[in-house]
Amino acid sequence: MFITLPLALIGVGYLIYLLFGAATYALPLIAALSAGFAAAHAGASGVGALLLGIAVFMLVIAVGRMATLLMPSHQARMALMLLFSVPAAILGYQVASALLHFGGIGGWGGALAAIAAVATAAVAAKLQVTPRV
Repeated sequence: MFITLPLALIGVGYLIYLLFGAATYALPLIAALSAGFAAAHAGASGVGALLLGIAVFMLVIAVGRMATLLMPSHQARMALMLLFSVPAAILGYQVASALLHFGGIGGWGGALAAIAAVATAAVAAKLQVTPRV
Protein backbone atom coordinates (compact mmCIF):
# COMPACT_ATOMS: atom_id res chain seq x y z
CA MET A 1 0.00 0.00 0.00
CA PHE A 2 2.86 2.40 0.71
CA ILE A 3 4.31 1.86 -2.75
CA THR A 4 1.14 2.64 -4.69
CA LEU A 5 1.09 6.40 -4.09
CA PRO A 6 4.66 7.03 -5.33
CA LEU A 7 4.11 4.75 -8.31
CA ALA A 8 0.84 6.50 -9.15
CA LEU A 9 2.54 9.90 -8.94
CA ILE A 10 5.36 8.72 -11.18
CA GLY A 11 2.84 7.35 -13.68
CA VAL A 12 0.77 10.54 -13.73
CA GLY A 13 3.93 12.63 -14.05
CA TYR A 14 5.10 10.56 -16.99
CA LEU A 15 1.71 10.87 -18.70
CA ILE A 16 1.85 14.65 -18.28
CA TYR A 17 5.37 14.64 -19.72
CA LEU A 18 4.12 12.67 -22.73
CA LEU A 19 1.16 15.02 -23.16
CA PHE A 20 3.40 18.08 -23.31
CA GLY A 21 5.84 16.23 -25.56
CA ALA A 22 3.01 15.52 -27.97
CA ALA A 23 1.98 19.19 -27.83
CA THR A 24 5.25 20.13 -29.52
CA TYR A 25 4.01 18.38 -32.66
CA ALA A 26 0.84 20.48 -32.96
CA LEU A 27 1.39 21.83 -36.49
CA PRO A 28 2.23 18.46 -38.09
CA LEU A 29 -0.73 16.91 -36.29
CA ILE A 30 -3.11 19.60 -37.57
CA ALA A 31 -1.83 19.07 -41.12
CA ALA A 32 -2.10 15.28 -40.82
CA LEU A 33 -5.64 15.39 -39.45
CA SER A 34 -6.70 17.83 -42.15
CA ALA A 35 -5.25 15.65 -44.91
CA GLY A 36 -6.70 12.45 -43.46
CA PHE A 37 -10.18 13.89 -43.05
CA ALA A 38 -10.05 15.46 -46.51
CA ALA A 39 -9.07 12.10 -48.00
CA ALA A 40 -11.86 10.35 -46.10
CA HIS A 41 -14.34 12.98 -47.25
CA ALA A 42 -13.17 12.53 -50.84
CA GLY A 43 -13.97 8.83 -50.68
CA ALA A 44 -10.74 7.16 -49.60
CA SER A 45 -10.96 4.13 -47.34
CA GLY A 46 -10.22 4.43 -43.64
CA VAL A 47 -6.83 2.78 -44.01
CA GLY A 48 -5.95 4.99 -46.98
CA ALA A 49 -6.90 8.14 -45.07
CA LEU A 50 -4.88 6.97 -42.07
CA LEU A 51 -1.82 6.24 -44.20
CA LEU A 52 -2.12 9.60 -45.93
CA GLY A 53 -2.35 11.34 -42.54
CA ILE A 54 0.75 9.54 -41.29
CA ALA A 55 2.63 10.42 -44.48
CA VAL A 56 1.65 14.09 -44.23
CA PHE A 57 2.68 14.15 -40.54
CA MET A 58 6.14 12.82 -41.36
CA LEU A 59 6.45 15.04 -44.43
CA VAL A 60 5.66 18.22 -42.51
CA ILE A 61 8.22 17.35 -39.85
CA ALA A 62 10.88 16.45 -42.42
CA VAL A 63 10.30 19.48 -44.64
CA GLY A 64 10.20 21.82 -41.64
CA ARG A 65 13.44 20.53 -40.19
CA MET A 66 15.25 20.49 -43.52
CA ALA A 67 14.07 23.99 -44.34
CA THR A 68 15.12 25.24 -40.91
CA LEU A 69 18.57 23.70 -41.22
CA LEU A 70 19.18 24.77 -44.83
CA MET A 71 17.83 28.34 -44.81
CA PRO A 72 20.62 30.90 -45.00
CA SER A 73 18.58 33.78 -43.60
CA HIS A 74 18.27 33.99 -39.84
CA GLN A 75 14.93 35.83 -40.11
CA ALA A 76 13.41 33.14 -42.33
CA ARG A 77 14.64 30.45 -39.96
CA MET A 78 13.06 32.26 -37.02
CA ALA A 79 9.78 32.66 -38.93
CA LEU A 80 9.68 28.94 -39.64
CA MET A 81 10.44 28.17 -36.01
CA LEU A 82 7.57 30.48 -35.01
CA LEU A 83 5.31 28.66 -37.44
CA PHE A 84 5.93 25.46 -35.48
CA SER A 85 6.13 27.08 -32.03
CA VAL A 86 2.91 29.12 -31.97
CA PRO A 87 0.52 26.14 -32.35
CA ALA A 88 2.60 24.27 -29.77
CA ALA A 89 2.29 27.21 -27.37
CA ILE A 90 -1.47 27.36 -27.85
CA LEU A 91 -1.81 23.64 -27.25
CA GLY A 92 0.55 23.77 -24.26
CA TYR A 93 -1.55 26.53 -22.72
CA GLN A 94 -4.75 24.56 -23.25
CA VAL A 95 -3.27 21.37 -21.77
CA ALA A 96 -1.88 23.18 -18.73
CA SER A 97 -5.12 25.08 -18.21
CA ALA A 98 -7.13 21.86 -18.32
CA LEU A 99 -4.77 20.06 -15.94
CA LEU A 100 -4.84 22.98 -13.51
CA HIS A 101 -8.61 23.11 -13.72
CA PHE A 102 -8.81 19.40 -12.90
CA GLY A 103 -6.44 20.01 -9.99
CA GLY A 104 -8.63 22.75 -8.59
CA ILE A 105 -6.14 25.59 -9.04
CA GLY A 106 -8.01 28.74 -9.94
CA GLY A 107 -6.29 32.03 -9.16
CA TRP A 108 -2.79 31.46 -10.48
CA GLY A 109 -3.90 28.98 -13.12
CA GLY A 110 -3.63 31.43 -16.02
CA ALA A 111 -0.10 32.45 -15.11
CA LEU A 112 1.03 28.85 -14.68
CA ALA A 113 -0.60 27.90 -17.98
CA ALA A 114 1.21 30.79 -19.68
CA ILE A 115 4.52 29.55 -18.28
CA ALA A 116 3.71 26.06 -19.60
CA ALA A 117 2.86 27.56 -23.00
CA VAL A 118 6.21 29.34 -23.21
CA ALA A 119 8.05 26.17 -22.17
CA THR A 120 6.19 24.08 -24.74
CA ALA A 121 6.94 26.61 -27.47
CA ALA A 122 10.62 26.67 -26.49
CA VAL A 123 10.81 22.89 -26.70
CA ALA A 124 9.10 22.93 -30.10
CA ALA A 125 11.55 25.55 -31.39
CA LYS A 126 14.51 23.56 -30.06
CA LEU A 127 13.23 20.38 -31.70
CA GLN A 128 12.90 22.26 -34.96
CA VAL A 129 16.56 23.27 -34.90
CA THR A 130 18.10 20.14 -33.37
CA PRO A 131 16.31 17.04 -34.63
CA ARG A 132 16.35 13.90 -32.50
CA VAL A 133 17.59 10.63 -33.93
